[in-house]
Amino acid sequence: MNYMEALTPEEKKAKEKKEKRLKRKQARAEFRKGILAKVNRREILLEKHNCGMLPSDYLTAFDLEGAGFSEDDIIEIGAVKINLKTGETEEFHEMMTPRTRLNKYVTQITGITIDELVGKRRLQEVLPEFFDFVGDSILLGHSIGNNDIVQLNLARQRFKLKGYNFYKYFVDTERMAHRLLDDADPPVIKFGLEPLLQKYGVVLTENHRALADAYASYQLLRIFMKNEGRDGILPQIG
Repeated sequence: MNYMEALTPEEKKAKEKKEKRLKRKQARAEFRKGILAKVNRREILLEKHNCGMLPSDYLTAFDLEGAGFSEDDIIEIGAVKINLKTGETEEFHEMMTPRTRLNKYVTQITGITIDELVGKRRLQEVLPEFFDFVGDSILLGHSIGNNDIVQLNLARQRFKLKGYNFYKYFVDTERMAHRLLDDADPPVIKFGLEPLLQKYGVVLTENHRALADAYASYQLLRIFMKNEGRDGILPQIG
C-alpha cells in the first residue's frame, strides 16, 4: 500500500489542496521573477547618466501602500509628475478598497483604517488612470525596482489590463544609496527612506503614506545628485 492509499478521503483532499496551493505559489514566484528581469533592464543609473539625453522631460515620483496580505493588493497610490525643464508639478492620489483585507500592521504604520477605504473604487478601476497619468515619464521611487513596479505589473496581469505597458525607465533611490553609500561598516542591507533623509538633516513630517513618500524620494534624489556635483538637472519643487 502506498502513502496516498493509506490516507483517508479527507486527508487526500487536504493534501491535494495543499499541493495545488504550493504549485500556484511557485508559479507566482516564477512569474514575478520574469517581471523583475524585464523591470531591471529599464533602470537608469542617474548619477552616471548623460542627463542631457534622458528618455523623457518628465519624472514621476510615486509610492504605493498595500493591504498587507497580497503584494498586488494596493490600497493607495501617490505620485507627483515633475517637468524637468520648468519644475511644474502635477499630483495623482487615490485610495482603493482592498481586494483581500487590511492588515492591522499596515494600519499601525500608515494610519490607514478600513473606514477610509470602504466605498472607494477598486484597484482595477484606478490603474488605467494612473498609467495614463504616468505616460512616457521616467519613474522615480524608493525601492520601486524590486517592489512597486513589480507589484503594479502583477496587478496589471491579474486584471488583464491589455494595452498598458508598465515597463518604464526608472530611477530607484534605494539602489542608488547602495551604489553611493556601500562603504558603510557594518554594511547596510536595506536603506530606509526616512533614515537616509535624516542622515542629511531632513525630518519627514509624514511618512509611510504614498504621496508624502513620493515627494520624499524626489527630495532624496536631489540630495544624492547634489553630492555628486550634478544638482543642476533637477529643479526645486514646492
